[in-house]
Amino acid sequence: MSSTPVGAKFDGEVSALYARMFEQHMHPNGPWNKMLAATKSALPDGKGKVIDLATGPGEPAGMIARALPHASVVATDISEDMVAKARARMTDLPNVEVVAADMQSLRQFEAGSFDVATACYAYMFPEDKVLALRETLRVLRPGGTLIATYWTDMKLLHLLGDVMEAVLGTKPPPPPANPMSLARPGLFEELLAEAGFVVPPSITQDAYPFNLGSDPDFQYKLSTMLAKEKLDQLDGHAAAREAVFRRLPEYSYTEDGDTFIGPNTFALVVATAPVK
Repeated sequence: MSSTPVGAKFDGEVSALYARMFEQHMHPNGPWNKMLAATKSALPDGKGKVIDLATGPGEPAGMIARALPHASVVATDISEDMVAKARARMTDLPNVEVVAADMQSLRQFEAGSFDVATACYAYMFPEDKVLALRETLRVLRPGGTLIATYWTDMKLLHLLGDVMEAVLGTKPPPPPANPMSLARPGLFEELLAEAGFVVPPSITQDAYPFNLGSDPDFQYKLSTMLAKEKLDQLDGHAAAREAVFRRLPEYSYTEDGDTFIGPNTFALVVATAPVK
C-alpha cells in the first residue's frame, strides 16, 4: 500500500489533470445532472442543507447551489489544492461554503446537520469506506438522503492496465487510489448496510465517454494520471507513452478531431438514513 495520503494523491499536477477530467462529468449522461435531479427530489421545496463530499474543484456543489438558491451547500474535500479550486469556481455563490474535510472524520460538523449528502466518485478512495459512510450517516438528519456515484466500468482504466503491463512486464496490481474499488456487484449495498443506511438503496446505471482532446501530451498525461507517481519512480514515462499510443485505438474513437474513450459506466445510488 502506498504511504502517500489520499489528499496528496490529488494535489499538484495531478490536481490540474483531475480538474480537466472533472469537466467530463458535465456530459448529459454523466453524474452531475443526475445528482442534481436526485437532490431536487430530496428537497422538493428547494430548501435545506446539503454537504458535498470530495467535491474536487467544486461539483456537483456548484450546480446544486445555482439550481437551488434557497438551499445551503457545504462543499468539502481532503485536498487543499481542490479546496482552493472549488473556492475560486464558486465566488459568485453566496449559499456555498467550501471547507477542507476528511470523509472519514467529519468532526467539524455536528450530528444531523444536513438534509442531503452528495458524493460524486468519492467512496472508492477512503481507506476505511465503512467509516466514511458512517460519518456521512452521522451528519445526515434522520430520514436524510445520500446521493452517491461510483464506477462500474472504466475504459480508461483498461487502457492504463495495458500500459502498466507493458512498462512492468507483468500484470500490475490495482492503483493505490483505485477508481474501481466499488465495482463488484452488491459491494456498495453491503457497505451501506454495515454503515447503518436503509437498504436496499435505489441504484441506476448510465455511461458516457471521456474527451481526451487532440493534444498528444494531454492525452498521455490524462491516460496515465493515476499511475504518475509509480511511473515517476520507475522512470517509465517513455515506455508508457509508447504503450498509450499503441493501445489507445483499441478503446477510443475520433470525432471532429478529438479522441474519445468509452463508454465509462457508473452507478447512481440514492440511499436513506434511518428514521430514529
